[in-house]
Parts: sequence; structure tokens; C-alpha cells
Amino acid sequence: MNKNGPATEPRPGFYWATTPDREVIARYQAAGRGAKRVTAWVEFVSDDPTLDKQPRILTDVTSYRPASKAEVDQAFARVLTLEEQADMAYQAYRQRKYRPTREVVIPPERRFKPGEAVEIGELHDCRVVKTYEDGQLIAAQLTRDMTTGIRSVEVWPWLTVMPITTAVVHFAPRRDHVLSYSWSDVESILNRVVEFNVADNARYQREYAWTLEDKQRLIRAALNGRSLGKLVFVKRPYPLQSQLLDGKQRIDALLGYVAGQYPLDGVYWNQLCKGDRRAIFEAQLMVAEINEERVDEVFILQTFLDVNAAGVPQSEEHLNKVRAQLQEARACKLARKSA
Repeated sequence: MNKNGPATEPRPGFYWATTPDREVIARYQAAGRGAKRVTAWVEFVSDDPTLDKQPRILTDVTSYRPASKAEVDQAFARVLTLEEQADMAYQAYRQRKYRPTREVVIPPERRFKPGEAVEIGELHDCRVVKTYEDGQLIAAQLTRDMTTGIRSVEVWPWLTVMPITTAVVHFAPRRDHVLSYSWSDVESILNRVVEFNVADNARYQREYAWTLEDKQRLIRAALNGRSLGKLVFVKRPYPLQSQLLDGKQRIDALLGYVAGQYPLDGVYWNQLCKGDRRAIFEAQLMVAEINEERVDEVFILQTFLDVNAAGVPQSEEHLNKVRAQLQEARACKLARKSA
């Protein structure tokens, strides 16, 4: 060692080397013997943290101390590029979601370029890094917690990633006008209809349209523990009657069977066992309520149109096709039991 270096010469290897202005991980190396012996301290640096570090002579080493393998590994580690982080996030996503996602033809306005700012829920400063599977999955760099400012790369389905918009036109109604549904059982609903004499003859309502077969299907669904659909009530100030906005046919079918107005496969309500009666009474419907004092007639009429227009009703032809498939499946099941 030169006279300005450490008092004792270290063995070749990696150490924490101290200079007048810093302490760094460096390698001490020696070559040759006697007068030809050459020694040097070498540090490893890179101007780009994503590139491998290169050796550079370190001068003015005044002292040294041992460095652990973990400390050396950390000193040599390079930062992954954003694309490498995206690839790792994609592999991790695919390991969690081992089933293939449903492919959707994505329109041009929902396709993103690297670096493009996007919206992902309530996350902050989201920017696209890379896309996968023809745009079905999108890797984005984002900040989850603004107090820490930590950036991470995550993969999200295309449906969750939204383009930045400055649009000011909103079609959604006021939050106090949004229908909020909750579950209720048949017994509670029928008690409400009867006890409070809920009307189902508002001028926008159609006449009773369900056939006997339609009503019997609903009762079978109740016995099988199926959800029976949705109802919407209109709460009105006393002494006005509350009204049934949506679900008139269902209520008529349920109340009619409980009142003994028609049979199911020849069996009337009063002929059912307690278990079957309980099954019907415990069947569930989703119920929403509109407070007439908080809305106007336009809202009520528009709501009636909306709840009756949403979705595409199944045709009788298609339902018959599914019923035939059900009969076939039941026959196969019976055949397997008999085998």
C-alpha cells in the first residue's frame, strides 16, 4: 500500500472503502509480485441506474472495513427498466389470473400508447408503460399513496383503464335520484302490499298480462330458491296510497297463489306443506323505493320507462329451447343414476 493508504493491506475482495469525502463499496485487487506488484481500489458506477455498472479506479482510500455479500449484491444491482417492471407485473398477473380473459374488440379510442396519461380508479399519476394481448391488458406506472410518492408498475384489464377526459356533460342523475335496491323476502313484501293497500293501477301501468303458465313459473322459481327479480315502490304522503311502479305482474302472481286463486300442478296454497310455504315466503326479490315528495312526475315516468326498457327480454322461442335442454339434462342425470 502507498504511504497515504490504509495501514494494513487487505486481501483482494470487496470492502467498504473510505475516501476523504465518501464511503463506497469497492474491490481491492492486486497483481504481480515484488517490484512488479500492482494494487488498486476499484469502484463500480453507472450514470444510468438501469445499466450494468462499470469499473473505475478509486483513489485516496484512507481506510476500509468488511462488506457483507448482501451489501455487495445491493451495490451491484441495477434498477429494472419500466418495460422490465411491466413484464414482471404481467407475469405475476397471469399467475394469479390463470384463466384467459374474455377478448373484446377494443375501439381505437381505448387503445393507449406508452407514456400516455390515463385514469385508473382513484390512483394517482397513471401512465401507460406497455400493453399486452392486443391491448386486453395494460401495464401502467402509478402512485397509490401520495404521502409516500412511491411509484409502482401494475397490470390492469383494459376495462379499468380510462382515457383522461375533460368532458363536462353528465348523463347520470343526481345521487338522491338513483334507485338503491336491497333484498327482501316474499312474505315481507306481500304484507306491505296488503297492509298498506299498495296500488298497482297508476295510469302508466299496463293491465294484468301474465298467463297462468307465467304465474306458475314464478311460483316454481320461488320453490327452487331462485331470485324473483326486482320491484320498485313509490312512497306517497299520507293519505295517498303508495304505488307499485315495477313488478305488478310478479306481485299479482304471488298474491294470487297465496290467496288460493290458482293451483300449481293441481296443488293450491292451502294444500302445501309447511316447508313449501316457507320456501315461497323466504324467496328473495330486490326492492327499491322512490319518495314521491322528493321527485316529480317526469322522474317517475322516466324511471318506469327505464326499468322496463333495460335489457333485452328473452323470446319464448329461446326459453323453450333452454327448457328442452333442461329436460334433456334431467333425462341424462336420471339415466346415470339408473346405470
